[in-house]
Amino acid sequence: MNKKKRDRENRRRYREKNPEKVRKTYRAWQLKTFYGITSEERDLIIRAQNNRCAICGKLLIKTKDTQIDHNHKTNKVRGILCANCNLGLGQFQDNILILQRAISYLERHEINGKEK
Repeated sequence: MNKKKRDRENRRRYREKNPEKVRKTYRAWQLKTFYGITSEERDLIIRAQNNRCAICGKLLIKTKDTQIDHNHKTNKVRGILCANCNLGLGQFQDNILILQRAISYLERHEINGKEK
C-alpha cells in the first residue's frame, strides 16, 4: 500500500473512532473560515440573546438548533437565529423593503388576529 492510500485509510479510521471530536473540529473550522468567529464567541452571542432566537425568541436548546445570521456582503455576524427565522430572511433576500411589504400584506389581511 502506498503512502497516500495508507494516510487516507488512517484518516478514515480516526474519523470512525472519533466522530464527535471530528465534528467539533470541523464545526470550529467552519465558524472561523466562514464567519470569523470561534465556538466560544458563538456561545457568548447565544448567551447574550438569553439562549433565544434574535427574531422570534424561540429557545435555542441545542447548538444544532442554531443558525449563524450574517450580512452576505460583509460576512459580519449579526446574531444567532432559529432555522425558520434564518430561512425566512434568506427567502426575503435580506431585503428590508420586501419584508416591509410582507408585513403590510399581512396587516391588510388580518383583523384582530383573524383573516378578513
